[in-house]
Amino acid sequence: MVTILTSSPGLELHGGLNPANNFIENLRPLVKDGGNVAYVASEPDMPDLTDEYAATLLDDFRCSGFDFARFTVVDGRNAENAAEIIADSDFTVLAGGHVPTQNRFFRKIGLKEILNTFNGTVMGISAGTMNSASTVYCAPELEGEALDSRFERFISGLALTDIMVFPHFNLICGEKLDGFHIIRDIVLPDSKKRKIYGLPDGSYFINDRLYGPAYLFSDGTITAL
Repeated sequence: MVTILTSSPGLELHGGLNPANNFIENLRPLVKDGGNVAYVASEPDMPDLTDEYAATLLDDFRCSGFDFARFTVVDGRNAENAAEIIADSDFTVLAGGHVPTQNRFFRKIGLKEILNTFNGTVMGISAGTMNSASTVYCAPELEGEALDSRFERFISGLALTDIMVFPHFNLICGEKLDGFHIIRDIVLPDSKKRKIYGLPDGSYFINDRLYGPAYLFSDGTITAL
C-alpha cells in the first residue's frame, strides 16, 4: 500500500489538482487510469454535503487528466458494504472534515481492519490525513472544543503512518479559537508530548517522504522544513 498525506489536493475555486511540488506527476504512477475509487466520508449522515465534496474532488481529478471507471462514496447510506467497495477499488480517498466525527465513522465500519488487506493507494485529505496516523493529533477545531477538558487531543487512528499532521498551516497559522491562538497556545504546547507536522496546502507526504515546505512542532518549538 502507498499512503499519500495531503492538506488539500485541489486548487481553491480554480478546478484541477494543485500542481505544486510535482504533485500531479508524482500521483500519476500511483493512481490507476480507468480504475475504481472509494471516497470514504468524514460525516456519515450528511449525504448532500458529502456528495458535493466528492463531486468537486472528482472534477479536480478529471480536470487534471485522470479518468476513473467508478467513483463510489462510502458513508452512512452504504456503510455495511464498505469492505466490499474498498476491496474492489484501486484508490481509496479519506475525505476532509471534523476529525473526531470521521474517526468514529472509521471505527464503526472497521476501516483499519479493511485497509490491512488493501494493496492500492490511500490518499488522505485534511482530517483523512490526520486520522491515517497510528496516534492522531486531534486539534480542537469547533467552538468550545479548546475549552472542553474532556476533548481528547490524541486518539487512535488507522495506523497507516506514524506521521501526525496539522493541516492547512498556511491558513490557520494566525487564527484563534475560544480565545486561544491556535498555534502558540494549542499546537506548540501539545507538541511537548509528540512531534506534529504543520502541513500547508500544496505540500504532501508520500509514505514518509515530504514534498514541499512544512513545519515541525516538537518540544514546544517550531522548525521550518
